[in-house]
Amino acid sequence: IWRCRSDPEYCLDVVDWCLGNLEKAHQLTRDLVDVLDAAGSTWTVGKDAVGSRQLQERTDPTVTALVQTAAPAGSREAVHLATAWSKTYGRDRDPSSAYREAVRAVEAVALKIVSPNNPMATLGSMIADMEAKPAKWKSVLKPSSGVSSVVQIVGMMKLLWKSQLDRHGTPDQNVPLNVSQEEAEAGLHLAAAIVHLFSSGAISVS
Repeated sequence: IWRCRSDPEYCLDVVDWCLGNLEKAHQLTRDLVDVLDAAGSTWTVGKDAVGSRQLQERTDPTVTALVQTAAPAGSREAVHLATAWSKTYGRDRDPSSAYREAVRAVEAVALKIVSPNNPMATLGSMIADMEAKPAKWKSVLKPSSGVSSVVQIVGMMKLLWKSQLDRHGTPDQNVPLNVSQEEAEAGLHLAAAIVHLFSSGAISVS
């Protein structure tokens, strides 16, 4: 207790551990949420990909809900998004792993539509397939002035893919070794939007 008084970060880590490891922690969750809310804490209680409770950075409830409902509950893409969220906003942050999970979420959902016969397809190969034959897919969005919505969606996918600079090893000293927290957050929310487009049927085979 004395260390918690002098080291708030340690105290948060202890609470986080208790939430995920003590069987009766769920009984205290509501009270803890109320205390955190009343204190104006930047932390609240959320769940990781396997449903274990943990402390997560507080975000706008609408934004949180958009990511959590971007894919059908229990689907592989939903699990990847939940893992990415946990690694982005949890106490034990890992931006590089979070970004990787965000990419995997898009791969999981897009593969069913873009490359259903290629279980080894990657985000890069699916982008190449869609760029090669954009007319093979359609979108519910019908922009004017000759703009292709499919091409724009591919652009979103490419932005996510090309921004994962730590994906491969390289001798280039200018390439960062890890994804930053800001990049992980942006990548997660971009991935959630793409996942929703595919999982909702907004983009499909023509």
